[in-house]
Amino acid sequence: MSNELRIWCVLIGVLASLSLSACVSNVEQVTATKPKRQYHTVALGHMDAAQPGWLAHIDVFRSALTRRLGESDTFDRVLAEATQPMPEDGIVVDASIVDINKGNAAARFWIGFGAGAEEARTYVTIRDASGETLASFIEETKYGGWGTVEMQRIVEALGSSTADAVVRWSRGESLEFQPNAGEDWSP
Repeated sequence: MSNELRIWCVLIGVLASLSLSACVSNVEQVTATKPKRQYHTVALGHMDAAQPGWLAHIDVFRSALTRRLGESDTFDRVLAEATQPMPEDGIVVDASIVDINKGNAAARFWIGFGAGAEEARTYVTIRDASGETLASFIEETKYGGWGTVEMQRIVEALGSSTADAVVRWSRGESLEFQPNAGEDWSP
């Protein structure tokens, strides 16, 4: 095999690997009731992390969550912190980052199919103005592509996907992402 052909084979392999990279989100362990009413205000409540080393990511998570909730146009007001008393038409979102895993780049490259994925998980509760828990779930974001991404980007994606789940719940939809029928979700 000529050197030029080998270079092309390697290049095609690398490009194929890069095209298969993906950041995906998943919701699990859902306990939820249907929204009791239309909520016009959403506020971020208690935010923490299971490990002291992960506390540095809370501001990134909170910022992404707040930004995405505001972009959704679902709520009239998005509050970075819960106020007392909360308006009757308000909900509070609490979250705790329960896992951040840098994964294994070698496993992603050589095995693929999700092996060695970088991931972050958060436990989320949605409460009404009286403090009653309306929903709780674990949101997970994984990056299974070739190479690595900064943990900040994984945590940002986690904040955004958590906001998307809160929005779906507030609309009476499933917390889990489900593409609309007929829409093409291929890359």
